[in-house]
Amino acid sequence: MIGGMHGIIASLFIGMVSSSLPGGWTPTSVLEAKPVLYHAFQNASSYFVCVASITSAEIQVVAGTKYKFHVVGCPVSSKDKTIESCAGTYCPSTDPDQASYEIDIFTPLSGNSYQLKSVTLVEPSAEVSVGGWKEGVVEDATDDLYNGISKETSYKNKNLPRVCVSNILRVRQQVVSGMNYQFDVKGCVVDTAVKATRGCVCHQTKEYKIALYAQSWSHTYKVLSVEAVDSALAPLVGSWKKSEMTSEAKEDFYNAITNDTANAHICASSFRAVQTQVVAGTNYRFTVEGCTVPTALATGPKCTCQPNALKQYLITVFAQSWTNTYKVVSVYEEAQLLQLVAQWIQKNNLNRFGDPKDTAYLGGTPLMNELTGESMTLLEYVTEMHPDLPWLATKQVSLSLQLNNEPESAVDASAKPLAVIGLVVSCLLIVSLYVLHKTSQKRTKSYEQLQAEPSR
Repeated sequence: MIGGMHGIIASLFIGMVSSSLPGGWTPTSVLEAKPVLYHAFQNASSYFVCVASITSAEIQVVAGTKYKFHVVGCPVSSKDKTIESCAGTYCPSTDPDQASYEIDIFTPLSGNSYQLKSVTLVEPSAEVSVGGWKEGVVEDATDDLYNGISKETSYKNKNLPRVCVSNILRVRQQVVSGMNYQFDVKGCVVDTAVKATRGCVCHQTKEYKIALYAQSWSHTYKVLSVEAVDSALAPLVGSWKKSEMTSEAKEDFYNAITNDTANAHICASSFRAVQTQVVAGTNYRFTVEGCTVPTALATGPKCTCQPNALKQYLITVFAQSWTNTYKVVSVYEEAQLLQLVAQWIQKNNLNRFGDPKDTAYLGGTPLMNELTGESMTLLEYVTEMHPDLPWLATKQVSLSLQLNNEPESAVDASAKPLAVIGLVVSCLLIVSLYVLHKTSQKRTKSYEQLQAEPSR
């Protein structure tokens, strides 16, 4: 084992010398460096931490090698509680003492010692948001992917396709009581999980999205979902992306909404977010806070809303400035969007957050970061995870707020009594004319009746 550790240190040292000047900190592979961390804990007499996950590792070449590990873990009382499989017992995701640490270790060029120099409690940063999704390093996640997809026991849903992965394009990860992964890969479908082992060969490949849960220290792997990305069905347009709320975007919004005659009229008191999609022009999805108003002319930039009338809306607009074409495509209230999200979740057999059902979360929910105190709504979370908004299917467009479905405006309500009074007056006039006509018939003699009467 010691010889193996020397091999790791030597290879890391050689890599450092070849890639950077001695003395500088350089990122290194977590998988290759983590044995140094656990050996150092076994040699330590204090500063014991049960490590739940290692987020990154760096090395620095001096008169030996310094290691700096960024980890998530829990303080423990003895070295026997710092072994690699300790987290399940001593640092579960629900442990209130779980926190981020920076651990420094020194290894001299000669000798077998791995010296634990310091363990520092650090505040979570925006870049390492425990419990939040972030971009991962493909090289560090590769082993977990192949360990998961190559074992039949990893597939709770036996109907999931087994995919031989020939290329990993991207990975996003989330720290929980292990690690949630979302892989974008290229590969091909195979008959069994065994044929999906590392080094498998595909003659023709296509893109897939693979969701995986991994807890490497307990050898637990769960393939949560496998979805083919069908390029034949993909629209020949740009993808939706989050954009800045520019003055140009607002101008396109008002050009569309102030001339709209088909959808509910919304006065936007504030703009919350915007997504754009490049087509033969630009599609916008505006998230606004506002209220309904009686006419399109009342939706201009200077419109106002009563505080108790404010609701959140998603308004889709198409703009083609060179032809002076501006159109409101759809208007949805927040309540309607949540209804559509619920239907989409049920149809796709997902959990209540729109993720695969076996997905685990730090603290039991992805809507709250327990370390920073930051929270988000369900609608914000599913929109972030699915920026294409798949619940807005074409067949559901009729559910958007159309003019004939909008609530009665204040102007309509005030005009209604006048219309009723007018109707009553008209009815009374008709009745009066009818009675007068009958009375005249009784009192007026016809020409024939006058001729028949005897002369006096």
